[in-house]
Amino acid sequence: MEGEGGQDDVAAAAEFGLPAEVMAVLPEDPFEQLDVARKITSVALASRVDQAARGGGRAAPRSDRRACAKPRWRTCASASSGSTPAALVLAIACLRRADDEKEALLRNNSSLSNTVRKLNRDIAKLEVFKKTLMQMQSLLQEDEDDPEEQELMEKSSSVKSDGRRKRRTGMAVLARLGAVVVFLAAAAVVAEGILDPVDFLALQAVRRSLDDMPGSSFFEAWDFTADPCGFPGVYCEGDKVATLALGDPRAGSPGLSGRLDPALGRLSALTELSLVPGRVDGELPESLASCRNLRFLAVSKNLISGRIPDGLGGLSNLRTLDVSFNQISGAIPSSISTLPSITNLILCHNHLTGGVPSFPDSSPLIRLDLKHNALSGSVPSLPSTLQYLSLSANQLTGAVDSRNFFSGLLEPLNDVTIQVVDLSYNRFWGPISPLLAGVGQLYLNNNRFTGEVPARLVQELVGSGGLQVLYLQHNFLTGIEISPASSLPSSASLCLMYNCMVPPVSAPCPLKAGTQNTRPADQCPEWRG
Repeated sequence: MEGEGGQDDVAAAAEFGLPAEVMAVLPEDPFEQLDVARKITSVALASRVDQAARGGGRAAPRSDRRACAKPRWRTCASASSGSTPAALVLAIACLRRADDEKEALLRNNSSLSNTVRKLNRDIAKLEVFKKTLMQMQSLLQEDEDDPEEQELMEKSSSVKSDGRRKRRTGMAVLARLGAVVVFLAAAAVVAEGILDPVDFLALQAVRRSLDDMPGSSFFEAWDFTADPCGFPGVYCEGDKVATLALGDPRAGSPGLSGRLDPALGRLSALTELSLVPGRVDGELPESLASCRNLRFLAVSKNLISGRIPDGLGGLSNLRTLDVSFNQISGAIPSSISTLPSITNLILCHNHLTGGVPSFPDSSPLIRLDLKHNALSGSVPSLPSTLQYLSLSANQLTGAVDSRNFFSGLLEPLNDVTIQVVDLSYNRFWGPISPLLAGVGQLYLNNNRFTGEVPARLVQELVGSGGLQVLYLQHNFLTGIEISPASSLPSSASLCLMYNCMVPPVSAPCPLKAGTQNTRPADQCPEWRG
């Protein structure tokens, strides 16, 4: 080996015009050779510049002006040995060329590294499918070696029994071959780096558990021989599913039927999961607690039953939970109220029981909708960030919020600035507090309020204030300071029907308010005509 290396050095020395001793000490790495060449050139330039400054210059030969067309080492070597300004310029050009080539090599090296990493990822995906196929092969072998089946085969002498057994065996083999074909097709898709194999199999399980209702064609384009990231409702980031919107979102779409498969929990990068209104039943999968990146979960207006999974309380990124208009029962998990990112909690129109969980002061909750359940007990303190609160049609008691059994005086300590306050269908009595004038939509109908409507509420409604809806029907109110000639803004709604007064202005009311403008006189302790 040493003899061969010596011969190589002699050959290189002959080619580049360098002593063999110099070639012997040059490093083998091209980048290191460039560094050595640059240092040698710098030393040569320092001496040649000094000579050129003293006037020792003559025209460079034509061959020197074309020297950069020669091999790199021979060119730079001849440039460093010249004594003219032209040789100096040539040496600088050679140095720049060497730097450019070095940068090009570095870029190629980076590109090759990225390609290697991508190939490694694809190999890892194929390894997963390889293991799956090996497991299937093992199962097939176990079935073939099953002693009971062999004994049955030996004892069976009837031609009819043999025929049935052969048909069963043939059908089993075809079914297993079909499974193998599906896995091979999936492997071919994954080999192109389209989708992670775990997500691929999870989407297949979701598809098997759900169907289009008559008139819906949402799943027609879910062809697993193509890239699942192009399916309707499937949005990917890289090779992972990030958003899954199940069903046609267009108005009037019939929706889906079936059940939500637990395989949804294998979509580790899932951030949004939604389901259009339809007839999907069964329970919310416990496995959704494994989707640690989930921020949005909405499955309203279906037939989902069971309980809210406790594990959802561990999803620290969850901002919206909407399971409204279903058949969910049981208590609200206390862990749900302590979610650090929750802003919208919409659980209305279910069969929830128990109490309203308490929320920490640091909760970012903006919307809390629990109406039309079977919740009981008192209402705990609510976060100051709340802008919408609806607790109507429950069995709540105490001294706060709608069709419940709240009673007593409604006396807030400070101005209320919640956007929507719905305290309808309770047993509040006494005068209406003017501190409610900062509310955007105020529903106090179907209570036992008495006295006059505060002038501050009227000013906010008729003027340029923020109050847009004021429902006071079905109370015992006796007056309101508003001129019969006043006209309400087009964006404002006022309902005063069925009180102990004749409404001074005519304004449309909801149908549930009925057709009677006033209460019977015998129901009013005070009457103002």
